[in-house]
Amino acid sequence: MKIMWSLLICLVIALPSFSTGDGDEKLRLAILYFDNSGDSEKLQMLRKGMADMLITDLSKVKSLDIVERARLEEIMKEQEMSNSKSFDNNTAVSMGKLLGAETILTGSFFEMMGTLRVDARFIDVETGKILKSDGVQGLVSDFFTLEKDLVDKIIVNLELKLTDDEKAYLKLNREGEQLSYEDALTFSEGLDLMDLGKKDKARAKFEAVLTKHPKFEPANNAIAKLNEAPVVVASSEVKPAKVMRGTGDPLKGLNVSKSLSNNDIGKYYALIIGIDQYSGEWTKLNNAVNDATTIEKTLKANYRFDEFQTLYNSEATRSAIMKKLEWLVNNVKEEDNVFIYYSGHGEFKKSMNKGYWVPQDSRTKSVSEYISNSDIQTFLGGIKSRHTLLVSDACFSGDIFRGSTVSVPFSDTEKYYEKAYSLRSRHAITSGGIEPVMDGGKDNHSVFAYYLLKVLKSNDKKYLDASQLYEGLKIPVINNSEQSPNFSPIKNTGDEGGQFIFIRKT
Repeated sequence: MKIMWSLLICLVIALPSFSTGDGDEKLRLAILYFDNSGDSEKLQMLRKGMADMLITDLSKVKSLDIVERARLEEIMKEQEMSNSKSFDNNTAVSMGKLLGAETILTGSFFEMMGTLRVDARFIDVETGKILKSDGVQGLVSDFFTLEKDLVDKIIVNLELKLTDDEKAYLKLNREGEQLSYEDALTFSEGLDLMDLGKKDKARAKFEAVLTKHPKFEPANNAIAKLNEAPVVVASSEVKPAKVMRGTGDPLKGLNVSKSLSNNDIGKYYALIIGIDQYSGEWTKLNNAVNDATTIEKTLKANYRFDEFQTLYNSEATRSAIMKKLEWLVNNVKEEDNVFIYYSGHGEFKKSMNKGYWVPQDSRTKSVSEYISNSDIQTFLGGIKSRHTLLVSDACFSGDIFRGSTVSVPFSDTEKYYEKAYSLRSRHAITSGGIEPVMDGGKDNHSVFAYYLLKVLKSNDKKYLDASQLYEGLKIPVINNSEQSPNFSPIKNTGDEGGQFIFIRKT
């Protein structure tokens, strides 16, 4: 019989402070696997899952430099250490030195009668001393909440000063989908399989979790790593990885001429908006219009599109943008497809918990001059298209995703594209979450636009769906900037789990 224990949080020791204040260099932190000190062998798998979830959450804190879990695995293999091995203080210090860390976070957990307790300790790599200890405790079924509580305690103990954006991200992350204990175990099993090189079995575990929790970032990151291919470097330019979904060629065995005949495909519309020339309280941008015009040229040259609507600089007023969106609502038919690209300033009002586009005629930082993400969501819901894909390269653009949705999972079968195209879709790809994103980057493009264009230009397949486009740009953007792109269906807009499909010109 389970005993309902109240949530217990224990602060054990308060010792020397950490140097992570304003102006200081980043604290390099390595998170080792926590030791399962209980009798439950089933919980052993949580070692990796817990570490990976903590790394994912804390990697959003810019004052921390987190050692990736893949690097920890690499060092453990080099040192011939078993994944079941506990990290005592001496071993933890040795690992910390090999990982180039200043501070080590490790600890233990155990389960008893339906209750899970997690104890953490912070170790100074140079001295080997335990700096601080802390812990959380609660029902096993509340594992997701316990992990978030532990993140909060780690931030407090490391004396980290969070920005408003970081606070907003962690708050939104906590309020998101509640991952169950069983799904956390499934995710952890997937990590172990991935580390053993059993990619297909690992992918099945991650996809099982994502079927229930499509926004669970650690599983999405794991899938992206499984999709990675070797990157070839020529001169100083980094070539994008060629990404495959499933096993081998995602179009293998697919006679698309049967499933996507011209009789089945409606018109393709594109609305492209780019703004550099801001004034008043808004600083000018350098690359937004170049990003947008290059996207327009790339789509015209390489993909099937029937009509383009564009708004650049002074054309992109609040009224003009709203009118173009309204035109799509009134003119697009049910069999048609709509692609919308926005490149410009974005804003997030913490007091209203809402994100906005900033039109060219905005002079102040008043919401009366913006276009809210909820307004955009309303327009997207009103457009009668079969598929609508919004791509937004602006600060705080990830706010548009609020809520949870499910998409058709990718599979390497003839029926996939037929089903993905037949079901309506309303997706967005954003250059970041609730965070600022970079204007500058590579070749006079933002980092996000540069890799978006790379994927569109390098694709040599007849069909490219929105999820493949996202998988192709996600890792390069994360590796070359401080932002994390997002891809998800947009809640309450009529999405049925399908996919927008780019059709390459022959």
